Amino acid sequence: MLRLAKPLGLTEASSLLLVGAGTGGAPRWVAEQFGVWVTGYEVNPCLVELANDRSQRAGLGRRAQVGPWDPAAPQFPRHYFHHAMVLQALCGAAPEPLLVAVARALKPGGQLVLLEAVADLPLDPADPTVATWIRLDHRTATPPSELAMTGILRRLRFDVRIAEDVSRWEMREAVDRWRTAVQAMAVARPAPRQVGAVVREAELWMARFRLMRAGRLRLVRWHALAPGT
Repeated sequence: MLRLAKPLGLTEASSLLLVGAGTGGAPRWVAEQFGVWVTGYEVNPCLVELANDRSQRAGLGRRAQVGPWDPAAPQFPRHYFHHAMVLQALCGAAPEPLLVAVARALKPGGQLVLLEAVADLPLDPADPTVATWIRLDHRTATPPSELAMTGILRRLRFDVRIAEDVSRWEMREAVDRWRTAVQAMAVARPAPRQVGAVVREAELWMARFRLMRAGRLRLVRWHALAPGT
C-alpha cells in the first residue's frame, strides 16, 4: 500500500476513493499513514460491516469508512474525490463501467492508481488451473488484457503515465506473508473451522502463481491523471 499510495501525495486535505476495500485494512492504513479521508467500497456486504466495525474500534470513524457497490451498475459521488485507487476490484466484471464511474467521481486533474490482473491472451476456463483460480477468486470471467485496460483509460481522457508489470513483486510479497502465516500457525494452530479457509486460500495462491510463472496472468499497476478543468 505504501508503494501504491505514496506517489499520490495524499494529505489531510485530500479525499480518496478506494474500490476493493476488502476487510478495510487498506483504507485504515492509508488514513493512518497520510491523514487522508478515505471512502472505501467493497462488493461483499459482510466485509463492509466488518471493515466499518474495525474502523470504529481503531478510532478512525468516518476517516476510513466503507460502503457497498454493485459491479453491474457502479456509482460513486460525482466530482467528489481528489484521487482514486482501484485495487483488483473487477473479478470478472466489465472494466469500462467501473472506470467510467471512477472518472466521474474524480475532481479535475485527480490521480488514479489502478491495480488489476490481466491476461495478454484469452484464458481457457476449461483449463484446470484457470478453473481453480476463477472459482476460488470468485471471478465471473477471465481478466481483460493490459492493452484493453489502457485503451479504456485513454478513451476516458486519462493521461496514462505508468503501466508497470508488478507480478514478481506480488509473488515475492505473497510468499513472505505466507511464510509469516505458517510460522504463526506453528505456534497457534488454526481451529478446525479455520483449516478449510486456509487450504482454499493456499489453493488460490498456488493457481495464481502457476499462471503468473507461465506468463499467462500478470498483475499491472497503472498511474494516470484525470482530465483537468
